[in-house]
Amino acid sequence: MRLEASADPRDVWVERDTLENAIIAAGKSPVPYSKLHEEMRAAPGVWYGVPNKRVQD
Repeated sequence: MRLEASADPRDVWVERDTLENAIIAAGKSPVPYSKLHEEMRAAPGVWYGVPNKRVQD
């Protein structure tokens, strides 16, 4: 996957949720990739107006 500097953060966040959910649905554990603390996971909804669609494993 390649992201351009012009990528919309909302699209990136939704794609991240989609990929992570697919990994969990396949019975795997996603590799940690974020510095965002768990309690801050809802913040992008405020920042970008995108709901958190992340499935908890």
